[in-house]
This record gives sequence, C-alpha cells and structure tokens, in this order.
Amino acid sequence: MALSGAARPPAWSRNVWWAGRDPAHLFTVFTAFLNSVGTVWVFCLMGLICADIAARGLFNAPIYGVSEIVGASIVCSVFLQLANTIHARRITRADALFEWLQRERPRAAAVFDFVFHAVGSCLFALIAWGVWPVFARAYESGDFVGIPNQFTFKVWPVKFLIMFGAVVSALEFRSEEHTSELQSPCNLVCRLLLEKK
Repeated sequence: MALSGAARPPAWSRNVWWAGRDPAHLFTVFTAFLNSVGTVWVFCLMGLICADIAARGLFNAPIYGVSEIVGASIVCSVFLQLANTIHARRITRADALFEWLQRERPRAAAVFDFVFHAVGSCLFALIAWGVWPVFARAYESGDFVGIPNQFTFKVWPVKFLIMFGAVVSALEFRSEEHTSELQSPCNLVCRLLLEKK
C-alpha cells in the first residue's frame, strides 16, 4: 500500500535544506565547506608544529614526520581552498587594470573577465588531467614518504586531493564564466564585432 504524503516518515519528506535550491548555490556551499576544511587543517598544522617545537625544546624528543606532514598539508590545504577563493574573486589577477576597464571600457572588462575565467577553467582542468596518472601510479604502487619504522604515510591521498581540488576549481571557474556578462564564445565574438561597428 502506498503511503500518502502525510503518512510518510520524516526521511522521505521533501522538506530538506537542499530541496528546491539552485545547483550553483549548493556548489557554492560545497566549496565553502572545502575552504573550512582547509582552514581547520592549517590550524591543526600550526598546533602540530608548536607541539614539535615544545617537544624538542623541553624533552629533546621531536615528533617524527612533522616535516613530511607539513610539506603535504600545505599543498592539500591550498587546493581545498582554491575554489572558494575563486568564487570570492580573490584569486590573483591584475585588478588595477580590470577596475580601470570596468570604469572606462565596460565591454572590454566583460571580455577580460570572460577570458580570465575561461583560461582558468582550462588551466585547472589540465592540472587535474596531468595529476591523474601520477595519482594512479602512486595508488597502484603504494608509494609512501617518511622514515620506515618511524613514520610513513601513503602518497596517493595527497595526489587525490590535488586532483580533486583542481577539478572543483575548474568547475568554479566555469561557473563564474557562466555568470559573466559574456556567457559563451558566441556572445564574445558578437560583442567584439559590435564594438568594432
């Protein structure tokens, strides 16, 4: 017997926080979550470094693997935070030129913004494509870093997070490209032709 809407358990209800939300909004929430994970990771890393310094100074007993963890963590936290940085438009670019174009040449600024996001999307897609074989080899071979019998960890999770962060960043660039005034290469060409006329 089919259950009516009133008789459905709460788990079946459509009144969940993501119901009816724009996919772009959900993706923004996801990138903000990744940014938060990266931030917490950095704070934990700072605590680990301070603990290692204290252990060395007070007990002459360093914590094994701190240098390896720091090296891997910096890269992972950066790639986790990149997509939200792109969304907040805080990624490095020539803002002075862009702001001048927005004031003096709005159409040229729109072209500049579109090209910036299109190139960024392609660049991070290429990074993900380049890291994929490295990740696959590290996963199959079980490569690790560290000192055996003291501290080691697998390399493939680091490669995976780099690849995952690059994919999410490429999607965020693509999303920003679609929110630009020029939403397709066809519109870009049309605007340029109109400006010449």
